Amino acid sequence: MTGYLLIIFNDDISKELCEELTISISQIVDSERLKFATHNGSIIYHYASDVDYKEMEEYLNISLQGFISSFILAEVNDKLSLFMSKEITDHLFNLNEDGEHTTIKINARDMPSNFLDDEEDDDEEYDDYVALLLNEVKKKVSKPTLDQLLDKIDAKGFGELTQFEKDILESYSKN
Repeated sequence: MTGYLLIIFNDDISKELCEELTISISQIVDSERLKFATHNGSIIYHYASDVDYKEMEEYLNISLQGFISSFILAEVNDKLSLFMSKEITDHLFNLNEDGEHTTIKINARDMPSNFLDDEEDDDEEYDDYVALLLNEVKKKVSKPTLDQLLDKIDAKGFGELTQFEKDILESYSKN
Protein backbone atom coordinates (compact mmCIF):
# COMPACT_ATOMS: atom_id res chain seq x y z
CA MET A 1 0.00 0.00 0.00
CA THR A 2 1.29 3.47 -0.88
CA GLY A 3 0.91 6.51 1.36
CA TYR A 4 -0.25 9.70 -0.36
CA LEU A 5 -0.26 13.37 0.57
CA LEU A 6 -2.88 15.42 -1.24
CA ILE A 7 -2.77 19.17 -0.78
CA ILE A 8 -5.82 21.03 -2.02
CA PHE A 9 -5.99 24.77 -2.56
CA ASN A 10 -9.22 26.72 -2.75
CA ASP A 11 -10.30 30.26 -1.93
CA ASP A 12 -13.11 29.04 0.35
CA ILE A 13 -12.56 25.99 2.55
CA SER A 14 -15.92 25.36 4.17
CA LYS A 15 -17.01 22.40 6.26
CA GLU A 16 -19.32 21.38 3.40
CA LEU A 17 -16.45 21.41 0.89
CA CYS A 18 -14.31 19.32 3.27
CA GLU A 19 -17.13 16.79 3.58
CA GLU A 20 -17.69 16.57 -0.19
CA LEU A 21 -13.96 16.24 -0.91
CA THR A 22 -13.53 13.63 1.82
CA ILE A 23 -16.38 11.53 0.41
CA SER A 24 -14.88 11.75 -3.09
CA ILE A 25 -11.39 10.86 -1.94
CA SER A 26 -12.56 8.07 0.38
CA GLN A 27 -13.51 5.99 -2.67
CA ILE A 28 -9.83 5.33 -3.41
CA VAL A 29 -8.58 5.00 0.17
CA ASP A 30 -7.55 1.56 1.39
CA SER A 31 -6.18 2.61 4.77
CA GLU A 32 -8.48 2.42 7.76
CA ARG A 33 -8.40 6.19 8.09
CA LEU A 34 -8.05 9.25 5.89
CA LYS A 35 -6.57 12.16 7.87
CA PHE A 36 -6.68 15.83 7.00
CA ALA A 37 -5.89 19.27 8.35
CA THR A 38 -7.06 22.65 7.05
CA HIS A 39 -5.29 25.99 7.12
CA ASN A 40 -5.66 29.29 5.21
CA GLY A 41 -7.35 28.08 2.02
CA SER A 42 -5.73 24.65 1.92
CA ILE A 43 -6.46 21.11 3.03
CA ILE A 44 -3.76 18.50 3.50
CA TYR A 45 -4.94 14.88 3.25
CA HIS A 46 -2.94 11.81 4.18
CA TYR A 47 -4.12 8.31 3.33
CA ALA A 48 -2.89 5.01 1.95
CA SER A 49 -4.15 3.18 -1.12
CA ASP A 50 -3.40 0.22 -3.35
CA VAL A 51 -4.21 2.44 -6.36
CA ASP A 52 -1.05 3.27 -8.28
CA TYR A 53 0.11 6.87 -8.67
CA LYS A 54 -0.99 7.33 -12.28
CA GLU A 55 -4.53 6.07 -11.65
CA MET A 56 -4.70 8.10 -8.42
CA GLU A 57 -3.79 11.24 -10.36
CA GLU A 58 -6.37 10.48 -13.08
CA TYR A 59 -9.11 9.84 -10.51
CA LEU A 60 -8.35 13.08 -8.66
CA ASN A 61 -8.21 15.10 -11.89
CA ILE A 62 -11.69 13.86 -12.79
CA SER A 63 -13.38 13.78 -9.38
CA LEU A 64 -12.06 17.11 -8.06
CA GLN A 65 -12.64 19.09 -11.25
CA GLY A 66 -14.98 21.99 -10.57
CA PHE A 67 -14.66 21.65 -6.76
CA ILE A 68 -11.27 23.21 -6.16
CA SER A 69 -8.70 25.63 -7.58
CA SER A 70 -5.72 23.24 -7.64
CA PHE A 71 -4.02 20.34 -5.90
CA ILE A 72 -0.65 18.70 -5.33
CA LEU A 73 -0.35 14.92 -5.04
CA ALA A 74 2.77 13.25 -3.63
CA GLU A 75 3.72 9.79 -2.47
CA VAL A 76 4.80 9.60 1.15
CA ASN A 77 8.32 8.17 1.34
CA ASP A 78 11.49 8.51 3.39
CA LYS A 79 12.58 11.57 1.38
CA LEU A 80 9.54 13.64 2.32
CA SER A 81 10.40 16.86 4.15
CA LEU A 82 7.81 18.71 6.17
CA PHE A 83 7.74 21.83 8.27
CA MET A 84 4.65 21.88 10.46
CA SER A 85 3.76 21.68 14.11
CA LYS A 86 4.25 18.41 15.98
CA GLU A 87 0.52 18.36 16.75
CA ILE A 88 -0.43 18.45 13.06
CA THR A 89 2.31 15.98 12.09
CA ASP A 90 1.24 13.55 14.82
CA HIS A 91 -2.37 13.82 13.67
CA LEU A 92 -1.79 13.54 9.93
CA PHE A 93 0.77 10.75 9.90
CA ASN A 94 -0.85 8.33 12.33
CA LEU A 95 -3.34 6.46 10.18
CA ASN A 96 -3.85 3.85 12.92
CA GLU A 97 -5.74 6.05 15.40
CA ASP A 98 -8.43 8.69 15.36
CA GLY A 99 -7.16 12.19 15.92
CA GLU A 100 -8.16 14.29 18.90
CA HIS A 101 -9.92 16.81 16.63
CA THR A 102 -11.42 14.45 14.05
CA THR A 103 -14.60 16.03 12.74
CA ILE A 104 -15.46 13.88 9.72
CA LYS A 105 -15.47 10.11 9.81
CA ILE A 106 -16.15 8.15 6.65
CA ASN A 107 -16.43 4.58 7.80
CA ALA A 108 -19.29 2.46 6.56
CA ARG A 109 -19.00 0.26 9.66
CA ASP A 110 -19.78 3.30 11.85
CA MET A 111 -23.26 3.72 10.38
CA PRO A 112 -26.28 4.38 12.62
CA SER A 113 -27.15 1.38 14.79
CA ASN A 114 -30.48 0.87 13.01
CA PHE A 115 -28.63 0.36 9.71
CA LEU A 116 -26.81 -2.82 10.71
CA ASP A 117 -27.80 -5.40 13.30
CA ASP A 118 -26.03 -4.80 16.61
CA GLU A 119 -24.52 -8.28 16.82
CA GLU A 120 -23.78 -9.20 13.18
CA ASP A 121 -22.95 -7.48 9.91
CA ASP A 122 -25.53 -7.60 7.15
CA ASP A 123 -23.42 -7.76 3.99
CA GLU A 124 -26.32 -6.96 1.65
CA GLU A 125 -27.22 -3.75 3.51
CA TYR A 126 -23.54 -2.82 3.73
CA ASP A 127 -23.13 -3.32 -0.03
CA ASP A 128 -26.22 -1.18 -0.64
CA TYR A 129 -24.75 1.58 1.52
CA VAL A 130 -21.43 1.47 -0.35
CA ALA A 131 -23.33 1.56 -3.66
CA LEU A 132 -25.19 4.68 -2.49
CA LEU A 133 -21.89 6.38 -1.61
CA LEU A 134 -20.42 5.47 -5.00
CA ASN A 135 -23.49 6.82 -6.81
CA GLU A 136 -23.12 10.14 -4.97
CA VAL A 137 -19.51 10.38 -6.14
CA LYS A 138 -20.41 9.37 -9.70
CA LYS A 139 -22.96 12.20 -9.89
CA LYS A 140 -20.11 14.65 -9.29
CA VAL A 141 -17.54 13.00 -11.55
CA SER A 142 -17.73 14.09 -15.15
CA LYS A 143 -16.87 11.21 -17.43
CA PRO A 144 -14.76 11.82 -20.51
CA THR A 145 -16.52 11.95 -23.86
CA LEU A 146 -15.91 9.33 -26.52
CA ASP A 147 -13.96 11.91 -28.54
CA GLN A 148 -11.71 12.68 -25.55
CA LEU A 149 -10.98 8.98 -25.04
CA LEU A 150 -10.27 8.41 -28.73
CA ASP A 151 -7.98 11.46 -28.80
CA LYS A 152 -6.03 10.07 -25.84
CA ILE A 153 -5.74 6.67 -27.53
CA ASP A 154 -4.53 8.37 -30.72
CA ALA A 155 -1.97 10.47 -28.84
CA LYS A 156 -0.70 7.98 -26.24
CA GLY A 157 -2.04 4.53 -27.14
CA PHE A 158 -4.70 2.28 -25.63
CA GLY A 159 -2.34 1.09 -22.90
CA GLU A 160 -2.28 4.57 -21.36
CA LEU A 161 -6.01 4.52 -20.54
CA THR A 162 -6.86 4.04 -16.87
CA GLN A 163 -9.24 1.27 -15.86
CA PHE A 164 -11.89 3.95 -15.30
CA GLU A 165 -11.43 5.20 -18.88
CA LYS A 166 -11.47 1.65 -20.28
CA ASP A 167 -14.75 0.97 -18.50
CA ILE A 168 -16.26 4.16 -19.93
CA LEU A 169 -15.01 3.25 -23.42
CA GLU A 170 -16.64 -0.18 -23.05
CA SER A 171 -19.94 1.43 -22.00
CA TYR A 172 -19.81 3.64 -25.12
CA SER A 173 -19.27 0.57 -27.29
CA LYS A 174 -22.48 -0.99 -25.94
CA ASN A 175 -24.61 1.98 -26.97
